[in-house]
Amino acid sequence: MSLTADDVLETINTLLHSEGLSVTSNQLHLQIVGDLFEEHDNGDEFVGQVLQQYQIRTQGWIDIDTVQELIDFIVNQKKA
Repeated sequence: MSLTADDVLETINTLLHSEGLSVTSNQLHLQIVGDLFEEHDNGDEFVGQVLQQYQIRTQGWIDIDTVQELIDFIVNQKKA
């Protein structure tokens, strides 16, 4: 069974729940830092937590700004 964008969104919302936040499929354009988190460190930590859920390790910095970019990155990594 391949990973879908909906699967990743569900994981994102599970992790956001502790922050009292959630994202719908109509809000994928939201900026992780700015719309969801005010602090860069918090946004970076959140992205790291999501990637860890999928056992994705990156070499260096990855350029992910929006929820959609995060979902796309994870789905593409899991296809490879």
